[in-house]
Amino acid sequence: MQRDLSAMEGMLFDVLVVGGGINGTAAARDAARRGLVVGLVEKHDFGWGTTATSTRLIHGGLRYLEHFDFALVREGLREREALLRWAPHRVKPLPFITPIYKKSRRGPLAIRVGMYLYDLLSYDKSLPSHRWLSASEVLALEPHLNPEGLRGGALYYDAQVDLPERFCIDHAREAASFGARLANYAEVVEIALEQTPHRVTVVDHLTGKRHVLQARLVINAGGPWADAVMPQGGVQGRGEGAREQVARRLRKTQGIHVVVDAFTRHAIVQLAERDGRVFFVVPWRGYALIGTTDTDYDGDPGEARASAQDVAYLIDETRRYFPGVRMDPVYLTTAGVRPLVLRRPGESESQTSRRHLVLDSAPGKSWGIVTILGGKLTNHRVVAAEAVDIACRKLQKGTGTKAPDGPFFGGDVDVKKDLSSWKKEYEALSLSDETWEQLAFLYGSRTPEVLELCRQDPELARPLSPGSEVIAAQLVYAVEKEMCRRSPDFMLRRSLMGLTPGGMARAADVRKMMAELLSWDDAELQQDLEQTDREAAKIGVPKATSALDAEGRKEASP
Repeated sequence: MQRDLSAMEGMLFDVLVVGGGINGTAAARDAARRGLVVGLVEKHDFGWGTTATSTRLIHGGLRYLEHFDFALVREGLREREALLRWAPHRVKPLPFITPIYKKSRRGPLAIRVGMYLYDLLSYDKSLPSHRWLSASEVLALEPHLNPEGLRGGALYYDAQVDLPERFCIDHAREAASFGARLANYAEVVEIALEQTPHRVTVVDHLTGKRHVLQARLVINAGGPWADAVMPQGGVQGRGEGAREQVARRLRKTQGIHVVVDAFTRHAIVQLAERDGRVFFVVPWRGYALIGTTDTDYDGDPGEARASAQDVAYLIDETRRYFPGVRMDPVYLTTAGVRPLVLRRPGESESQTSRRHLVLDSAPGKSWGIVTILGGKLTNHRVVAAEAVDIACRKLQKGTGTKAPDGPFFGGDVDVKKDLSSWKKEYEALSLSDETWEQLAFLYGSRTPEVLELCRQDPELARPLSPGSEVIAAQLVYAVEKEMCRRSPDFMLRRSLMGLTPGGMARAADVRKMMAELLSWDDAELQQDLEQTDREAAKIGVPKATSALDAEGRKEASP
């Protein structure tokens, strides 16, 4: 996967995808697999926006049953099963407990009915069916739960993806293997619809240069930036009013999460007393991920931050369920903006459907902009397929039906069996068990490609930073194969290095090696340091952490 905007400038794309989040990269993958000539540009890095700030769950959406949205739940459950099957290194089963108290807004009967419906709608599942628990059984499984007024609960299963950002890398690389051309740090600043092919002006944020790309059709996968991607105004007969149409249907809501020390064995479904909102405590990489909130947001989605009030809301509501648990320090926070579809005026944030909507700016025409709004991480394949279906019909090219199912990039793996085989074959590298575990998790069947770098240069088998399970070969691989161009790309989206308490304090080690690999000058080093500080601040890590570490004075604590 090579980044070359100059080469892209000389191509005529059938489809240019704008946005490199989960929907955009999935659309590029789908379109390329159907034989379209595909380009994709992302203004920051793949998976940087909404994808990176999700609750990291793959689920049908049990709470959507309250709104009788059985079709959405069924779609999610079907996709959950597909992702468990086609991405076994990414998606893992996760047990949930829903505790029920005497003062709960939903009593035992409502929960029982919901659980039976959930099982019924997931009739083709590989996960266990739900099980009803007495109060004593709930406390045996989760001893820190508040026992006062506890009536019992339900144990059921959904799934988890620890690093959804890697899904975006997987899709991007698979799209590239089918001929797609992609570029991160490439922002669309103008789309001219006056003629076909459309002229799309892109600014390369790594070089400052402007490039004009040509595409017969644009797929707008900008997520919460979808309205900003649309051209201003419009030309008569060429999508006039399309921006207003998108803006009118787009509802932006912010959700935040906090990361604290682990205190549960299962994911816990909680109901906020203050506003009745459902949120979760999720075991995540040895810590607890608590979230999410759901409040309207009208600012720049890239500037979303977790406020002290939002953090307090999550902690205070969780303490009602776990009164004896210490939930400080808060190691990390995330804040992201959902691109929801507004369907009825006056509906609350939580009532707004998670159903997606695909808009065509020029129905029946062979040109225009196809815009994706809404959707969930779980159903991203369905969302992408619908957008590409429309593109194929408009262009009268491609198969017109979604690409055949099959393993995701790196997903053709039996993790336990293959990991054992790799350990024997590469025994001479003397890697730690923690390193082996995260290699298989991150790369799946592509793991030997990283190991071969170590075989060619044993020095690359060393820890990238003292005490880290991440090895130097992974950074080389990320730069050469995964379009990694800045330190936070690697720390937050190619690996989990920066998403652990104190992890961003290792940024100087990553920066030093990347500077050598990419031949950075002093200005580029400074740009990388500044971006690291900005992204550290976005996840609640003080700016001084990366700055102090970069100067080599001391390692910051979380």
